[in-house]
Amino acid sequence: MFLTEGEEYFTMQDVFTQFTEAYSKNYQQVDVQKKPESYENLCDKFLERIKQQVRSFTSEYKHCIMWEAERNTWNLISQLQLLRSTTRDVGISPKSYQTERDLFNRLAKENHDFAEALIVRKWLQEKAPPFNPVETQSELWGFTRDYIMFTLKDTESNRYLDPDGPYRNGIPLHHSDQAHEKELAKSIYEYLRRGQFSNAFDICEKNCQYFRAAAIGGYVVYGENENQDEESINGYGNINRPLTRAIFYRTARENNLDIYERAYNAVLCGDVENVLPVCVKWEDYVWAYYNGMIECKQEQYFNLKGRNSVEVLDEELQVPTKFVDFSPEDIFRAVEAQKVDKYPIMELFHKIQKLYILNQPSAIINVLKEELTNDQLRQNDNDVYCYILRFAAYFVLYLRELKLPIPENEGMEGDEIIKLYTELLIEYQQNKIIALYASELPKKLSIETYAAFLKNNTESRDKRRILYILAENHGLDVKSITRATFDLIFNEPDVEDQHGLTTSLRRRPIPSSSSFLSSSSSSSLPSLPSSPLPSSPLPSSINLVNDLDPPIRETTSPVSNQDLIKIRGLEWLTFNNEQVIEAFDRANALCRRFFVKGKLNAVKNVFYATSNQESTLSSYKIGDDDDKLGYEYSVINEYAFYYNMTEFFSKNEEWAKISREKSLKKETEFDTRIREATEAVEKLFEKFTNALISDDDDKGGITGRYNIEDEERKKELNLIKDIYVPNIVLRLHHIYEKTRDGNQEYLNKSFHLANLIADDNQALYVHFLRSKKLPILIECIKNSYLEIIRTNPRDIFLY
Repeated sequence: MFLTEGEEYFTMQDVFTQFTEAYSKNYQQVDVQKKPESYENLCDKFLERIKQQVRSFTSEYKHCIMWEAERNTWNLISQLQLLRSTTRDVGISPKSYQTERDLFNRLAKENHDFAEALIVRKWLQEKAPPFNPVETQSELWGFTRDYIMFTLKDTESNRYLDPDGPYRNGIPLHHSDQAHEKELAKSIYEYLRRGQFSNAFDICEKNCQYFRAAAIGGYVVYGENENQDEESINGYGNINRPLTRAIFYRTARENNLDIYERAYNAVLCGDVENVLPVCVKWEDYVWAYYNGMIECKQEQYFNLKGRNSVEVLDEELQVPTKFVDFSPEDIFRAVEAQKVDKYPIMELFHKIQKLYILNQPSAIINVLKEELTNDQLRQNDNDVYCYILRFAAYFVLYLRELKLPIPENEGMEGDEIIKLYTELLIEYQQNKIIALYASELPKKLSIETYAAFLKNNTESRDKRRILYILAENHGLDVKSITRATFDLIFNEPDVEDQHGLTTSLRRRPIPSSSSFLSSSSSSSLPSLPSSPLPSSPLPSSINLVNDLDPPIRETTSPVSNQDLIKIRGLEWLTFNNEQVIEAFDRANALCRRFFVKGKLNAVKNVFYATSNQESTLSSYKIGDDDDKLGYEYSVINEYAFYYNMTEFFSKNEEWAKISREKSLKKETEFDTRIREATEAVEKLFEKFTNALISDDDDKGGITGRYNIEDEERKKELNLIKDIYVPNIVLRLHHIYEKTRDGNQEYLNKSFHLANLIADDNQALYVHFLRSKKLPILIECIKNSYLEIIRTNPRDIFLY
């Protein structure tokens, strides 16, 4: 977190927001060339705030370094890209005579590399840090003059106070003047380093050192003022510049001179060797080489055009021309050999700046990707990681806006950077802008990334809808995203329950087993894992169930947070009317998951969620499209099957509650209520068994629509039936058995359940066999038979 002016804070989130505004503002209208400029302005804004806090010790200096480095990089990109995107107009000058200045301008137009070199030098000059120039002395060498006058009393000594006097006579200046000379030479160099020749000229004049001012004026390339009368030439600059450069070079080689005296003379003649000793930073070294290269190339061009009227014959005065053949690659190799970078973040940005100068944007992407995938970076300094990642993302986006040809592998690297940045925004909960960046990814990657974001969103339905609409507005494939979101939530590993049973959405097949009875159906299923008896109170006949069932929770028991998250995952499929059937299909998968684990309470909540008035599922009506009719019927009937099964258990729980109130109610009132509850359970049992009978029907069956690819779903359905068919039959038998006191018919029904189980058309016995509950059923039927004989001995032969 960073502080701003006053007591207000600006956070990483504020940085994300403001850069997003700069990126997306008038997206279709803003000239792409101006994007780096807007980013540069933002960096300047944050840099100024950070500087204030560094001075008050509330922020680290590294933040200043980062913002300054990024600002300078965007500025370089802006200037170079403007040149690279502009068609150069190389026309022939209409003037009959071309001065050196005209030739210089022509060289910049004809030679693209030279023009880029000028931009790089100008950029390095503009981005040099500020400095404090020497204090002005209104009199030349005043301390020395006073010393001569008041100490030596020798007026003849004044003749030696001309500019060359101290060097010619070997008489040193007063130590105060010597210190001032060094500071003045340093100030001149610093002005030249920043390209401020007029300031260098002025500071010499203000300090009464007109000879230095005249020398600096000799650096200016000769040219002519515009709009002048052809008969009277009003020129400016130095027509004998080669001779002046030779003098500068000779002075730069004087070993007895101050290091800055030699350095600024070396700058003026294009000598590099004598500038390097005063270079401190990477920028200083690069500028020194570029300045030398530019001077050499322009002088070579002047010579080719015959514009150097003075020939320097003295070999010692001839400025070296080795930098004529120097390329930017040569310059950066020479600078890298100096190893001047102390901060890793600066080293990275210098590498980026170098590669952009060399016009290798793809290489920059590779460098950034390599840096960002270094796990140590984030572990050591998360601020730096976030900073680099944000810059990398906007750099990739800018290159794409330029529509530059990028190799396919570099394009994939760029996608990975944007994905990382989108994930960073997710981490910092920048929900409103995530869709914007996800839309910059390839379709598959955008679906995966945005779905991963939605998966962990637990906000209200209304806020979820906003995220859905944002994705839709940015052109994302919302159908695939919501589908993937639910699948991610559904397949989130559960905390292993005590019987260890898990299922997944069409992906992990249920393991087969050979431990079934030989008479079981060909669709082999595993035996149910052993577990304790259900925690909810069960009827006496149900207590005969073996330990193979999962514990079945009551429909009214609390639902775990983990299950509620899975149920709410269905919400993502209810924002689009075209996904209604898909939502029902996923709801069925969720029901299967819960049924297998005995979580009737969770299944009940699935139905609550789908019947919510805000959900598109609550008002669903089957359509008339013949192509989809079979599919729709199949999904809806499976859903209805699960609903009826759950309602059976709900009614069974109501029946049990009424049964426990027998002693508290009047007998007639109790008999009426228990009879009504029993009839309700019977109706739901009938619906349940009818759905099982239509299992193979193409339209009405619960497995009819599924093909070989959905074999896993069939196995899940069969597993559910193996669990719940015996359980439901035994529960109904218990109800009949306990209600017989009021109606003998119920006792008969409990016995005749054996006929329903044995019916080959329904084949309910298969589920008793596979779940190993047939002995329990036989025991229950036997008890019913014995009770019938006990109460009506004469009916023994009727059965």
